[in-house]
Amino acid sequence: MGDSGRDTAEEAREHSTGLSAVADAALWASAALLGQLPLAAQRRLGRLLGRIALRLAPRRRRIAERNLELCFPDASTEARRRLLVRNFEATGMALVESATAWTRDPRTLAGRVDVIGGARLEAALAAPEGVLLLGCHLVPLEICGAFLGLIADVDAVQRRGGDGPLDRLRRRGRRRHFGGLVDRDDVRALIRRLRAGRCVWYAFDQDPGPDRGVFAPFFGVPAATPDAAPRIAAAAGARLLFLDHWREPGTDRWTLRFRPVPDGLPSDDAAADTRRLVALVEDAVRAHPEQYLWTHRRFKTRPAGEAGPYD
Repeated sequence: MGDSGRDTAEEAREHSTGLSAVADAALWASAALLGQLPLAAQRRLGRLLGRIALRLAPRRRRIAERNLELCFPDASTEARRRLLVRNFEATGMALVESATAWTRDPRTLAGRVDVIGGARLEAALAAPEGVLLLGCHLVPLEICGAFLGLIADVDAVQRRGGDGPLDRLRRRGRRRHFGGLVDRDDVRALIRRLRAGRCVWYAFDQDPGPDRGVFAPFFGVPAATPDAAPRIAAAAGARLLFLDHWREPGTDRWTLRFRPVPDGLPSDDAAADTRRLVALVEDAVRAHPEQYLWTHRRFKTRPAGEAGPYD
């Protein structure tokens, strides 16, 4: 693994201070207890938490409402309202599932996972080149990441987090399933890992801020999107593959689907490549719109002269 020493040093630093050891231990124990609940109970609890958040998190509710208005303008107000409720319920379930993902052995749930296109991943991993496994922020990301770790030795790109107890819990949990964690802004580390033949999972569908990507149509709305993925793949000589994942509605089963990217990627036009990749994200979201992270301000960054859509 390219930067395993860095991962180990970071982990040691987190545990060496001792200043938050009690809080960390209490949070881990609570998550472990939650993760051991029967799956049906977790699902009911998650839906309840989602409905509570719908009432008690008005800012996030307004963001999600606005995103749904932009992305589904032809849907009726009532249809969007129902989708909003289902989305908060799915998000609540995903939050509870995260405790399972971080603290429970995912092998105990392996029989509840379906894999589509697994032969594509196997073929990519068998080649000498690294694999940049692209994905998006469908809300069961944590538990499906744990299942991904059962299938292959994978590193994961993540946003630089804070140093609160929940941040440390998340990193500790993710390290149980991934070979290494890569800061999304550390492009050199990511390229090194890919050149070393690693498979790296990278969800690239969040707003990177001004001047850090390109505008790509997402449900017909220009959305600022990082254009690093095709550039990184080209620089590392890596293969590209797309992963989408979801909870099967109304069940305690999950699906991972590995899909090919369009022919000719990466090319010498990273902007055009990114727009073609965003089309894969949109396709994944259309299949399970209630499971996308609509509470993210996906359209915060706007083209010059265009007002932002959020309060």
